[in-house]
Amino acid sequence: MVSAIHAIGKITLDGYLNEDEWSRAQAIDALTMVEPTTGNPASLGTTVKIVMDKRDIYLGIICYDEPSNIV
Repeated sequence: MVSAIHAIGKITLDGYLNEDEWSRAQAIDALTMVEPTTGNPASLGTTVKIVMDKRDIYLGIICYDEPSNIV
C-alpha cells in the first residue's frame, strides 16, 4: 500500500521534482510490464511518487529511458 504525503509548501508544475515534498514521498518503483510480456519486471526503471494538498493530487513520475528509444 502506498500513501500520499501532504504538501506543506506550494507544488509547481514545471517538470522538476525539486520541492521538499518529493524527497519525503514514498517511491513506487517495483513496476511490471504489460507489453511485451505481461507481469515481468520492467526492463527500464520508472519511479512514481504521490503528493497531495487540500485541492489536488500530484503524481511525480521519473522514467529512466534512453531518449533515442522514445517514440
